[in-house]
Amino acid sequence: MRLFGPFPAKLGTRRLYRRSWQWYHGWMRQLHRDFGPKSGLTKSNETSQKLYDRERNENPFRIAVVGAGTYGRTLISQVVRLPGLRLAALCDTDLELVTRCLQEAGVDSEDCLRAGDVSELAGNAIDLIVDCTGSPEAGARIAEVAESLPAHLVMVNAEADACVGPELSSRIEAVGKVYTLADGDQPSLIVGLADWAESIGFTVVSAGKWTDAWEADTAEDLEAQWRREGKTVSDSDRMFLDGTKASIELASTANCLGFAPDGAGMHGPALGIAEIPRRFRATGDGAMFRRNGVVDYVNCVGLSRESVHPGGVFVVAESDNRTGMEAMARKGSLLSDDLRHVLFYRPYHLLGVETIQSVTRALLYGLPTAAPRQRYTEVVAVTKQGLKAGQTLKGAGYELRGVLYSAEEARSASLLPVGLAGGARLCRDVPAGTPLPLDAVALKDDDPLRLLRTDLLHAGWPVRLDSR
Repeated sequence: MRLFGPFPAKLGTRRLYRRSWQWYHGWMRQLHRDFGPKSGLTKSNETSQKLYDRERNENPFRIAVVGAGTYGRTLISQVVRLPGLRLAALCDTDLELVTRCLQEAGVDSEDCLRAGDVSELAGNAIDLIVDCTGSPEAGARIAEVAESLPAHLVMVNAEADACVGPELSSRIEAVGKVYTLADGDQPSLIVGLADWAESIGFTVVSAGKWTDAWEADTAEDLEAQWRREGKTVSDSDRMFLDGTKASIELASTANCLGFAPDGAGMHGPALGIAEIPRRFRATGDGAMFRRNGVVDYVNCVGLSRESVHPGGVFVVAESDNRTGMEAMARKGSLLSDDLRHVLFYRPYHLLGVETIQSVTRALLYGLPTAAPRQRYTEVVAVTKQGLKAGQTLKGAGYELRGVLYSAEEARSASLLPVGLAGGARLCRDVPAGTPLPLDAVALKDDDPLRLLRTDLLHAGWPVRLDSR
């Protein structure tokens, strides 16, 4: 076996870096073929074994990634290191970013489709698409392409999933493929913790995440400060600052678990980690919720970093097994004082590095790591400032923020999902701090998200259309 090819005497630094990565990946794949399963050496892990077999048979799974931002880059950096997987396409509206991303990962652009629009993926041999865009509208278009190929769809795009996840899941499953949220992002990891806890005999009563939740004035001051410092404030940054992002991610979580918020907007208490099993429950001393099956978040602002885990996720589970709970307490688990509730948590999420779990589970076993059952929640559009009739809305992170409601409460009040707000036109003046009623706006007639939300029409909600 030839490990190294001839090394050129003169090669620019950037080209040398790229070429070195290409040699490395080619070398590793040759090692997988020559010293993998066919040589008698096997992997103890079944998933790794199956991937080695695909590599050995020169039949790797072909993966397309849409979105070349931080998440997409971390995913690609892991895909290229695994046997049995190939990056078949990378799509982003910024083709220069696509080129840089491929160079960074050591992927030869001749072996990977560079696409500026998701429609270019149609007709290609692709087994699975990962949506890393964060745009609800893009998510709908990407799902349409996945449905037409057909291909499995891994949804990192919580903004799309919170708005139309149940509809997209049904459509992808109807063509025999898997729709799944992505490990590495918080919703899927929370669901994974809940699944694990239930599988060993616990009853999960609440689920959540740690986040920084700022007061409205403070959030505006932070955004202004970032701009003064010359930092680019993205849509995602604005949605993080005004609390929309937490609502969206917990909506995705709740729709998988069959949970809902305890009330509109959630509680978001500032709690040290040891307090969570006592407070995130509906019964017992210190209980904060009116019922079980609740999603909420812990606000890290103002707390010492030793007592919280920003970016981490958790579930609180109940058991009447006193013997087991006492043993867990001795082993350092965090329990309520009455030993009825325990905190299971993960102090981090690893972005695209661990999304491979969702990718391989869909490809090899036809299973999701997490998928919405139905719509149990709605992220409702709430005005951040007074708005005038005739104004065209930009959406979440701008003049609106997203607030988590139960689907039942949002439906009974005919409130506008924030994912449908972008491009809608106001039909009347609306004061600041108002949950937007559907009849206060005219939705875009050709909005792909509105077309997916057939439940709005079937439920008799007062939907106005704007055909401009």
